Parts: sequence; C-alpha cells; structure tokens
Amino acid sequence: MFDCMYFALRVLVVACLVTCVQPEFRVYRDHQGSACVRVDAQFSISVTASKGNKLIGEKRLDNMTRFKFYSGSCDAAHAIVILNCTAGARTMFRFMFKTRGDAVVVIYSFSFFVLDLFPQLTPAVQDNRYKGYSSPGAQIGPVGTSYRCGRLQTIPLSNGDVPFETRRYNFSVTLSLRKIHAQAFNMSRGEFGPAVDCPAEAAGSPSVVAAVVVVLVLVVPIAVAMAATILVLYRHSGNILPRVTKVMTNIH
Repeated sequence: MFDCMYFALRVLVVACLVTCVQPEFRVYRDHQGSACVRVDAQFSISVTASKGNKLIGEKRLDNMTRFKFYSGSCDAAHAIVILNCTAGARTMFRFMFKTRGDAVVVIYSFSFFVLDLFPQLTPAVQDNRYKGYSSPGAQIGPVGTSYRCGRLQTIPLSNGDVPFETRRYNFSVTLSLRKIHAQAFNMSRGEFGPAVDCPAEAAGSPSVVAAVVVVLVLVVPIAVAMAATILVLYRHSGNILPRVTKVMTNIH
C-alpha cells in the first residue's frame, strides 16, 4: 500500500512539473532598466479551415509548446509582446496594450500565412495571403495596476472577412486564455502592481453549465449505486436478523 502511495505521489509531482509551469514574458526599454511590460500567461489558439459547410482542417497551437521566441516594445502609452510560433516564423501572437485616459486596454492579435498552418491545402492565390485576426479592445483596469484572471476565457478573434463564402477557404480563430497576469505601464522595478481580478463568470455561462453537468454525471451514478446497495440490504435484513437471533438462542 505504501508503495502505491509513493508511486502516486511521484506521478503527482511529475505531472505538476509538466503542467504547472507558467511562461513569463518581459520586455525592457533598455538592457539596464526594469521591465516595462510583463505577461504571465497560459493560452492556446485554435484555427479551423473550412470551405462552405465542410471542415477542411484544424490546428491547435499551445503557448507551452508552440511559441518559443518573443520580443516586444513599450513606451508611455503603448506596449506589445510578440510571440513567434515554431510552426512558422510568420505565425505570431501578440499581447497589445494601450492607455485610454486613466485605463489600460488589451487587444489579443494572431496572424499567419495559410500554407504555414495548412500545407495540405491548395488554395487560390488570394487564399495564400497573410491573415490577421484580433479581439475587440477590453478595458482591464487603471494605469499602474496589474490584470489577473485565473479562469478560462474563450475569446473569438475576427478579421472582418465575410463569413462562409463558398468560393474560397474560410478560417476561424479562437483564443483559449486559461490564465493571465499582466501589466504594461507604471511598473515598479519590474514587479506587478496591485491586481485587478477579472469578473467572476456568470452562473448561466456555458463553462459553468458544463461544469455542473460534469459534476452531475460523476455524482449521480454513485448516488444511484449507493441507494441500490442500501435497498438490497434493507430487503434482506428481514431474513438475516431472524437467522442471527436463532443462532444466538441456540448458543444460550
């Protein structure tokens, strides 16, 4: 038993070392100064290619394995962190920050060449162009604070193309942002300022509903099995107790 517990503990430690590492990206104004923008994030990008109603291909890029190199820049009102994908140097994801009055706005952007991600396609010339997708700007807090969110955010990225054209390939891009802690302006010695947490997810949102369904799927069968066991024991208790009483009487 102790061997099993030791093995389980080792598996848990190894799993944590693999999955709990959180990539960190820092950008500096110069080599001697402190970081002017800092992003700790776990995310993935899902890209699907379709033609008409037919799914042609799908690609998932995870920042833990597919985005190895990054760069960036920053000034008093704008900051950017650029991540390059191992699937192709022209495949890039960007965290873009800007000030809007006393607030900070973030935009998530992704761009790629079609054949870098989907080499199996044989698109027309117009389909082999550079594709750029981005999210709407989202206000994440006052200047001088950091933004923190530990829940999954599913964010569609758009490029303004007319969807579902049957004449050529169409692409859909979705950002799955699992965790993020970021700050772009007024950092003190490269450290995060006071954190502004993202709003809690609404009770009726799809992910919350999915979590409730998962819990029900796991719990209900166990409850049914327990109820069935209790019912069986109850039904047989009338036969068991008289036998026990008879044996005890014979002993005395």
